[in-house]
Amino acid sequence: MFGSGDEVSTKIPTQAQSLVEGSNSVLVSEYKPSADVDYLQELLAIQQQGPRTIGFFGTRNMGFMHQELIEILSYALVITKNHLFTSGASGTNAAVIRGALRAEKPELLTVILPQSLKKQPPESQELLSKVKNVVEKPYNDHLPLIEASRT
Repeated sequence: MFGSGDEVSTKIPTQAQSLVEGSNSVLVSEYKPSADVDYLQELLAIQQQGPRTIGFFGTRNMGFMHQELIEILSYALVITKNHLFTSGASGTNAAVIRGALRAEKPELLTVILPQSLKKQPPESQELLSKVKNVVEKPYNDHLPLIEASRT
């Protein structure tokens, strides 16, 4: 089930055994982690394919830990010369922008807004003021944000 191709024994207790013996009787499989070398080889294989253009799309509603993970990921992608595209909303997009800006390679970040910069919330405007490549769509300013995002 898990591991590096070795056989893994699986023992699934019956429902009655679980009730009588409790959770201590449940042994689904023994996890055997892959060697660190395997992970490093995977990472090297990804990097050998060269830089890519990557679009980040996500939600405005996400927890702080998830935002930090996305920020770290975008930072890592930019320092390895990948070009990131995202929008200017809070949540996922803001985390992508913060991570990319931290990498100090402004030419590798492009933010595409559904409307003009002046239609963005003040906190987004402040972050976007640090971005070199911002694409605005002022012809959508007359639309509600949800509709402008769809065009």
